This record gives sequence, C-alpha cells and structure tokens, in this order.
Amino acid sequence: MPKEGKWVGGAKRSVALDSLDKIPFSGFSRNITSSRGPSNTGGVAVVIAGRYRPLSLSDTLPVRLGMSILPLPEGTVRQLGSTLVIVDPTLLLKELLDNALDSGATSIDVLVSPNTVDKIEVRDNGHGISPDDFGFLGCPGHTSKLRSFNELGTVGGSTLGFRGAALASANALADISLTTRVTTEHVAAVISLAKGGGVGTRRPAAAPVGTTIRATGLFMHLPVRLQVAIREAPRSLGRMKDLLRSYALARPGVRLRFAVLKNPNLSWSYAPALDGDVKNAAMQLFGTDLASQCTLAVFPSERSQENAEPTRIQNSLSSSPEREAGPIFEALLPRPGADSRKIAKGTFLSVDSRPISSARGTARKLISLFRTHLGRHLARVRPEDTPKDPFIRLNIRCLPGSYDVNVEPSKDDVIFKDEQHLLDQFEAFLLLIYSTPEPHASLPPPLAKVEAHTDSPIGVAAEILDHHLPSQVWRRLIVRERFLLKYLGRGSIVES
Repeated sequence: MPKEGKWVGGAKRSVALDSLDKIPFSGFSRNITSSRGPSNTGGVAVVIAGRYRPLSLSDTLPVRLGMSILPLPEGTVRQLGSTLVIVDPTLLLKELLDNALDSGATSIDVLVSPNTVDKIEVRDNGHGISPDDFGFLGCPGHTSKLRSFNELGTVGGSTLGFRGAALASANALADISLTTRVTTEHVAAVISLAKGGGVGTRRPAAAPVGTTIRATGLFMHLPVRLQVAIREAPRSLGRMKDLLRSYALARPGVRLRFAVLKNPNLSWSYAPALDGDVKNAAMQLFGTDLASQCTLAVFPSERSQENAEPTRIQNSLSSSPEREAGPIFEALLPRPGADSRKIAKGTFLSVDSRPISSARGTARKLISLFRTHLGRHLARVRPEDTPKDPFIRLNIRCLPGSYDVNVEPSKDDVIFKDEQHLLDQFEAFLLLIYSTPEPHASLPPPLAKVEAHTDSPIGVAAEILDHHLPSQVWRRLIVRERFLLKYLGRGSIVES
C-alpha cells in the first residue's frame, strides 16, 4: 500500500530515494504518496500536489527534518493566549461584567451592536479606576485582585476576576477604549489602550463616577473567528441575555440593562426590589406563574447552626471544623406539589454569588440530584405531569479555601475540596423538602414544622414516631434515604 504524508517545507536536503519509505511523514503540509515500482532498482513514483511522476536515484526532495527553537514575538504570544480566554462575544461580555461587579457596581448597562463584533460596551457606577493605574491597564498579568498565588484559594468568594488576563486579552483581539472617573477626580479620563497595554491616548471628559469600557472591531485580525461570530450573532445575543439573567439571580441587588443598537425589540432590563429579594427577581425575569410555584429555602439555617445542640451520634458525623461549618444552600426551587407545566425555566447555579455552568463538574451532579428528587416527588403527587428542565436558583455559600475557582478560562466552573460531602448535604436538603408522605395522606403538624422545633436527628425521629407514621413512610424517610441520622442534626431550613 502507498504511504501518505505531508511536506513541511523549508530547507532542502538530499535523500536517497531507496530510503524514501523511511522518511517520517508526520507534520507535513502537502499530500505526498510514494510507492515502490516493480523494477529491481527500487524505482520510486511520487505524487506531489496531485501530480504523479517517477523519480530517479539522483533526485532530491525538500524535507524539513527539524526546526530551531526560537521565541515567538510578544504580539503573537498575546494573540495565541487571548483567543483561549475570549472565544466569542458572549465571553467578552462576561469578562467585562465581572470587572464591573468587582468594582462595586450596583447598576450596569450593556450596549451591543447587532453583529456582536462591531461594538460591545459596558457602563457601570462602580468606584472607577485610579489615574495611578492607567499605565497598567490591559497589561497581561496585572490585576488589583491578587497579590500572590497563595491568595488564590481565598479570593473566590470576594472577587470574580483574579488572573489579570481579561482586559489584556480583549485588548489583543479588539480596540479597547474606556471612560473612567474616581470620586477624588473632578473630571473623567477617556483612554484608548495601546496594544500590549498601557495608555495609547488620553483626554479629559465630563462623566459620572464609574467606568465605561468599549470594545470595537472584535476579531478583526482573525477572519475565521470573525466570520463565525457574525454568523452566530442572533444566537450570541440570546446567550448574552441568558448570561445577564444568571447574574440577576446570582446578585439580585444589581440593576442590569441590555440594549442592541438599532433594534429596540431585543432590549431587556432588570430592576431589583429594595431588599434585593431573589424571589422578586425570578418574578421579574420569568413571571408570576413561576414565582407562585416556588419556595425560598436556606439549608442549614444560620439559627440552627448557632443554637444546635451537640448531636448524640458523633460517630456518624465528621468532627472537623470545615464539615461542622459546611456549605450553606440558598435556593429558590419548586415547592412540593408544584405544577410542572409552570416551572420549566432552566437551572441557575452560583457559588458565593459567582454564576457557574450547570453543564459539567459538580454543578451537573447537583442538578442531576435535584431533577431526580423533584421527579420522584412529582410522580407521587402529580403522576400525570413530567417536569422538563425544571427551574432552580441555587447559590452555595462556602468557606474560604474549600474550592478552587482557577479551573478554566471562563471561570464558570469550580472544583470542591470535598465534593462528596457537598453532594450529600444537598441531597439531605432535597430530601427534607421533597420526601413527603404518600399522596392525599395528611401530614402531622410536628413533622411539617420539624425544622422549627428540632435540632438533632434523634429529636426528628422521636417526633415522627410519636405520631405513628405508617411504616412505609418511615422506611422512606429513615432507612432508604438515610439522611435524618446523618445530617439534620446540623441544622434546618428556613422557608419563605
């Protein structure tokens, strides 16, 4: 059979044709096929660029047998790395939103061109950028959020960004200009960033405290990426609105507005209630039908963590301080008996108010648990309904150092130090909400208020037994699910 390979081009070297079959073909750039002829001299026929001709032993072939290792130009290095950080317009918007929220913004306006590449602008009312920092804007590896790698384990709950790569990557892929002002300055500064970082041009202007960042001409030097972005623009605009919804649910106290140039029909806005209530946020985003089917719950509650008595089954619980404090789940989720036709609005997860993707990692496992337990519950109380993509807004408050946020470029995934404990706690939470008696069975009052009266698993079991629940229900709550003895001693839920 003929052997195929590719040329790499470059320096020419003489190669004996009777050893052509031994030439390594990996890494070549033009197809080449060689086959030994029937002659006793080992004649060789070669197809180069689609042309077939026999070669003699005196012919030479261009073969790149090796390349010297040389440093890449700085601009090439920036562009190669930047395309991994910002793969599409939606991810650029996410990075700019993170910067705005890290500046303490409570109001953010987003303005996008219809093709998503001509212009993406984010305006915030945060604390602005100090003139002392102008020279470092857009410089790779420069950030105000981290001082050493050792701090990485603790910054996840206090800042959304930390690598010093977002603005530098945006600056390598687009033209970046910004208007910013801090409270100590009387006028704002309008700055165009130089390629590689720092100030290109600067002039004064009148503007309120805060920062407006404009990215224009995204992917202008990457024709394939540019063509794909323009073709996918309608989908990207939809993903941008979904992204803003996830931020509204993760941080319901922040006002958000989204507008598309020359297309007011695609505009979207969210105005928080005075108390920043997440249930009110869900009502604004998805309507009263969904909000009426949901309940707001916290597990374990702060009250139970502060006042809980020492459990009498220490052997079943870890005694480490990390597990005793544990994660706290703040959830807006379908109430028991919810109408599944009104709750199909998707999943929204966050860790310490950082929106994360539910498509992979621990978040995917959490959503799988939620859908399993909600599905089982609704199959008992509403067997005719099957939930499809049921809604949940879940924020997990964690101890510093209990997870790693430096997982992938978009920073929308985390790795937990003790994933199994987190999953077990979340399952205990779901079981407390959705493990109810059989349909049409009356619920004894003490069981319905078990979270308000009981601080230990033994107390829970006693209250259930005192009301002589059917053995079938007892087995489901205690034996099969095995959550009362393991977890409810640590706290309870607070529901509203």
